[in-house]
Amino acid sequence: MAGPTSRSGDTDTLCSTSTEMTLLPPPTYSSSDPTSNDFRTLTVSNAGIGNLILSPPSSSSTLFYVKNSSWPGNPSVTLSLGAKDGHILGVLKLGVFSENTVGLGNPNRDNIDYESLRRVSNWTHGTYEFEFGRMGDRRRFTWQRTRQPLFGDQPDMELKENVEGGVDGQVLAVYKGCQGLWSTKRGTFYLRRGLDKQAGVEKKLEDWSNWELMVLLTGCGIIEGSRRRARARRSGGGGG
Repeated sequence: MAGPTSRSGDTDTLCSTSTEMTLLPPPTYSSSDPTSNDFRTLTVSNAGIGNLILSPPSSSSTLFYVKNSSWPGNPSVTLSLGAKDGHILGVLKLGVFSENTVGLGNPNRDNIDYESLRRVSNWTHGTYEFEFGRMGDRRRFTWQRTRQPLFGDQPDMELKENVEGGVDGQVLAVYKGCQGLWSTKRGTFYLRRGLDKQAGVEKKLEDWSNWELMVLLTGCGIIEGSRRRARARRSGGGGG
C-alpha cells in the first residue's frame, strides 16, 4: 500500500518525516523476545469512554490517539496523531455483515485504498490476515491470538508474515493486554525496529512508515472487536 493521495493529488507522507517511524523487513538474526532492543514499545492506556492513547513507555506525551465508535456511518477505529482532534492517519471499519476494511489517510480529505482485514479462523476470532505493499510486492501478514483470558475483554496476540511453504515466520509485532478492571493501562504494543542502514532504505522510508501505522490500526481494530464481543456477552448477547 502506498501513501494515501489527497483529492488535490498530493501524496501524504504521514510519519515518514521521522526515522523513528520506519520499519524494514527484519534481519534473520533478530530476537523474537518483544522486550529486547529489537522491538519498540508503545503503552496503550484508556482515554475516556472506549478510546485509547498510545504513548512511549514512562512518558506522559501522547503519540497516537485511538477513537473507537460504534455509531453507524462512522469509522470503528480512527488513528490520529497526538490528540483526539489531531491529524487523522488512518481508519478501520468493523463489518457486521461484511468484511472488515482498513485504510491509511484521512477519509474526509484523501482518496483511500482500503485493504481487507479478514478473519481466517473458522470458529473463533483468533486469527486475522491482511495484505500490505505495492503491486508486485504484496505481502500477507497474520495476527494470531496467543491468549484470551476467560473473563478478559481483549486478547494477547502476535503478528507474523505468511511465509511460503508453511514455514513459521518471524514475530514482527506483539500485543499484550492488561486485564485489570480498574487499570488505566490497557496493554502494550511491541513493534520490531527496522535497520536504517539496509540497502534501499531511502526508497522505503515512506512505505514502512505506513506499514507501522497499518500494524497499529489492524491491532487496535482486533482489540476493539474483542471488546465489543465482551460487552455483548456481559449483556447476554453472546459472541466468541
